Amino acid sequence: RVRPLLRPLLAPVRMVLARAEADAERFRSLGVPAGRVRVAGNIKYDLGRDERPLEWAEAVRTMASGRPIVVAGSTMEGEETVVLDAVAALVADGERPFLVLAPRHPERFDAVATLLSDRGLKVCRRSEGEVISDVDVFLIDTIGELARAYSLADAAFIGGSLVPTGGHNPLEAAVWEVPVVSGRHVHNFREVYDEMTAAGGAVLVDGGAELGARLREWLDDPAAAGAAGAAGHEVVVRNRGATARTAAELLEMMGGR
Repeated sequence: RVRPLLRPLLAPVRMVLARAEADAERFRSLGVPAGRVRVAGNIKYDLGRDERPLEWAEAVRTMASGRPIVVAGSTMEGEETVVLDAVAALVADGERPFLVLAPRHPERFDAVATLLSDRGLKVCRRSEGEVISDVDVFLIDTIGELARAYSLADAAFIGGSLVPTGGHNPLEAAVWEVPVVSGRHVHNFREVYDEMTAAGGAVLVDGGAELGARLREWLDDPAAAGAAGAAGHEVVVRNRGATARTAAELLEMMGGR
């Protein structure tokens, strides 16, 4: 219905560099001439490891005291409770993973800290910069450090996915060869998750019970967790190159300058 309206708006477009063939076909169906539409790939896969040191990495390892580390990143309201219940079930079964928790929005840092304390958990806040003993949760209440925090993880939960907000980028964990578990609300990264789950680098779950079960499998079997992490990393490597292809196409269009 909108194609006749969009055709004149799209007529001046000289080139469309689509993420995938399905996206390219949508542009063609809207009236962009086929010769102007090319598949360049998804530049999200060109994510690399941020090798800058984390000043608190050794502190976290010290507080973990040899326990496996689970990083729950970019969590939204309502997800922390589910994650904590899943981890509590692991503790009841004899596993006691060390949880690194990073809420998505800074305005929720204090509320999440209160939630943890109200559940009787001993918390170390990143902003306080203190190493304490018998810690249950390390709370990242700062900005810009989560992507590097995945380097410490034996397994990762990527938030925004148990609640219908569309999910967040699982490649931030996959680039460190960390296996990923998420809820099913991942439409903002559907293509990435489709490939990650097909390869075995990520698993989608319906709720806390399945989340806990998957974490238990990986923590009980480090070899299986390592294989899943390696599979996710291979997805990243296999799909790299979109940034270079995009730049080359743009330079050619501009006359090679």
